[in-house]
Amino acid sequence: MHNPISIILEKKNKRIRIIEHVAFWFFYFSFYVFYMVYSYNYNFLNSLRDHLLYLTVDITISYIIIFLTDTYLEKKQYFRLILTTTITLSAGIILYRIIYHYVISRSFYGYPSRDFWDYKFLEYAYGLFSPVAIINILHLMRKWVSSQKDVYDMAKLKTNQELSFLKIQLNQHFLFNTLNNIDSLIYSDPETASQTIVNLSNLLRYSIYETDVQRVPAKKEIDYIITFIELYELRLNDNDKIELKISGDYDNLSIMPRLFIPFVENALIYGKKDDDSKIYISITFCEKKVMLNTMNQIKKIEYDKQGGVGIRNVRRTLDLAYNNRYKLEISDKDNWYTVKLLIDLDDERNDELHNC
Repeated sequence: MHNPISIILEKKNKRIRIIEHVAFWFFYFSFYVFYMVYSYNYNFLNSLRDHLLYLTVDITISYIIIFLTDTYLEKKQYFRLILTTTITLSAGIILYRIIYHYVISRSFYGYPSRDFWDYKFLEYAYGLFSPVAIINILHLMRKWVSSQKDVYDMAKLKTNQELSFLKIQLNQHFLFNTLNNIDSLIYSDPETASQTIVNLSNLLRYSIYETDVQRVPAKKEIDYIITFIELYELRLNDNDKIELKISGDYDNLSIMPRLFIPFVENALIYGKKDDDSKIYISITFCEKKVMLNTMNQIKKIEYDKQGGVGIRNVRRTLDLAYNNRYKLEISDKDNWYTVKLLIDLDDERNDELHNC
C-alpha cells in the first residue's frame, strides 16, 4: 500500500514540473514572436499565427527526444540515441518545411509555388535546434541534480545506519564487560554489586535516552566517563591505581557520544595495576579540539576478540563522524601501551590538525 503523503508529494512535484514546462514554452514563444516583430517588422498577429504552428513542431520533437534520451541514455545505448535523435531532428526539419511551404507560404500569403526541396537547410535546423537543445539541456540538468541528491541521500542514510550499528556494537561490548564485573561481586560483596548496578543503570540511561544523536554536549560525555571509571574502581582495592585528569573549557562543545570509552575501557581492563604500575587517562580541551591520552603497562595476556572489535569499531566511527579531522596514534613500546587521539570538534574542516 502506497504512503498517502508520498502520493500527494509526487502529484505536487508533477504539477510543478508541468507548470515549469508550460512557463518555459510560453516565454520562449513570446520571446521569438517579439523578436521577429521588432527585428524584421513582422505583423504581430501574423507572427503569432505562424510561430504557433512552428511551436507545435518544437514541442513534439523536444519531448520525443527527451523520451529517447531517457530511454537510451539510461541503458547506455549511445549509438541508438544518436541515430534516433538525428532521424527525429531531420523529421522535424521536414515538418518545418511542410508548414512553411504548404500552409504559411501558399495558404496564408499566396506566394507562388516553389520546389519543396529548395530551401536553406541550416536555417530550418537552427530554428528547430534552439528550443529542442534548451529544453533537453534543462531536462538533463534536472536529472543530474536529482541523481546527485539521491546519491547524497543514500550515502547519508548508509552512514547513519552504519553509525547506528557501530553504536550498538560498542554498547554491547561495554555492557558485556560491566555485567562480568557485577557477576564477580554478587557473592563476594553484595553491597558493592548493588552500587555497581545503580551506576550501570545511570550509564545505560544516558546511553539509551540521551545519545541517540550525532553529537552530545561534551560535559555529559565527560560525566559519563567519570562515572564509568568510578564504576570500574569499585573492583579495585586501591583506587589510586587509576589517574584521571580532565582539563580545559568544554562547556560549549559537543562530541560524538561514547567515542572515548573503548580506549578508556581497554586501558582499565588490560593495564597492569600492581604496586609499581598505574593507569593514566587524560582528556584535554583546547579551543575547539580535544585530546585523549591513555597510558598503561600491558599485562601478559592477549587481547580478547571483543576488545579488538571495540577498537576497530571506534576507528570506523571516527572515519564516519570526523573523517580527516582526527589523528589517532596507538603505540606499544617498552611494555607501555599508549593511545593519543586528537579530534577537531569544529564543524569546519581543516586541512591538518595541530596539537593544543
